Amino acid sequence: MDIPPIQHLGLYFSGFFMYDEKMIHRRELFDGFAYDDYFRQNEAYFRQKYYPNWLQTLYPDKAKLSQAGLSSLENNQLYIKGVDEAKEYSCTAGGRVFTFRIGKIGVHLFREGLGIFSIKVQLSAANWNFEDLSLLSGVLRNTTINDKFDNSNPLIGVIERDITPWLSTDAHNWRNFTPHLKVFMNIDMKAAFPSEETLDNILFDLATFSPIGTAGGNGLYTPSEGYYDEILRNNTIHLFRNWKVISLFDSVIRVSVNLQDVDRYNLWENDYFTIYIFCAFIRFYLFRINARLAKNMYHVRQSEEVRNDFIRFMNDFDLTQISYKFLPNIIYRDLLRAFEVNGELRLLEQKIARIDTSIHESKEKKIEALLAFIAVLSILTSIYDGTERIQNQIDSWHKGLVYFSIIAGLTVFIILVVAWIYLSRRRRVG
Repeated sequence: MDIPPIQHLGLYFSGFFMYDEKMIHRRELFDGFAYDDYFRQNEAYFRQKYYPNWLQTLYPDKAKLSQAGLSSLENNQLYIKGVDEAKEYSCTAGGRVFTFRIGKIGVHLFREGLGIFSIKVQLSAANWNFEDLSLLSGVLRNTTINDKFDNSNPLIGVIERDITPWLSTDAHNWRNFTPHLKVFMNIDMKAAFPSEETLDNILFDLATFSPIGTAGGNGLYTPSEGYYDEILRNNTIHLFRNWKVISLFDSVIRVSVNLQDVDRYNLWENDYFTIYIFCAFIRFYLFRINARLAKNMYHVRQSEEVRNDFIRFMNDFDLTQISYKFLPNIIYRDLLRAFEVNGELRLLEQKIARIDTSIHESKEKKIEALLAFIAVLSILTSIYDGTERIQNQIDSWHKGLVYFSIIAGLTVFIILVVAWIYLSRRRRVG
């Protein structure tokens, strides 16, 4: 079956890392990085299309950056200056040697030291076919290493030479958060596919990094009908006849027909890729919060701090809508679902509820202990005052007997108070 040729390809690989805020205050950082002015150059367009609260989270002004601890920045969207677009990289895939170039390297810095990098890979036109794209993207996203940090993937060298050393004291920390690079692929065709089924099969194979023909074949990795239908039903965006998107946890693939020529803003690689980065950050943040809660689950005070951070995050980033237009909102919701954000949020909310209970119980115990102490202190004071009056009224030879009686009575009373507090707590727990 004849497949129409590809006329445009945008291929991006992204990953997560932790940056050091002290590193971004260094003047020499900006010898290698520049601000991404896409928003500033198209500000009127953005303000007509997107809600202000979303623009503030993604393109914060100087005051917002200062609150996040990024006071030396004017914009949290950076790119590396002077990328040598003529330099060729090579890798082996399927017994063949592929060459490619790096087009642009972006860095997106968010609060609490969370960062996302994105690398645009440019392939030669000879590799603009679905077989090569599936094979090569599967190899380049692989960051698996051995104990010597060896991997033939040249993107690892780019990350640890050109990106992370400038922003973190640990150039390898991104490996802890990025078991595989995430893939964003934007494909435009010269003509429509022979059938909808053919397009669906190719989208599935590209999104799962399977050999082309897997979805529609009968091989070892061919999906069951139920799984295949579930993926297409729950993970595709198909609003117009000339394009279709499949979004999974590790990949977003868009295939269109003759859309590139009329898309003067190159929306899928600018606006919608930015939405993709934003949703990826939300997932990264929730992962980090979960990890912090697991680490501090037995420490109420630290857990309370994490809870407060989470509440501030939700106030700023939990947006139901981001745009006055319908399409960005649909893409936003579908990407959140692909990143499994709602499930992660439910899990976190359950943990936060348990933390609230622990904090409440801890405060109750402190209040009870304080009240018991005050009660005992008041009783002791009253007894002391009473004994003074009694001592003034009795003869001196009775003093020894009085002191003994007072001490014995005080001891019995304190024992009764302590027993009452203990039994009341046991009844509450039971």
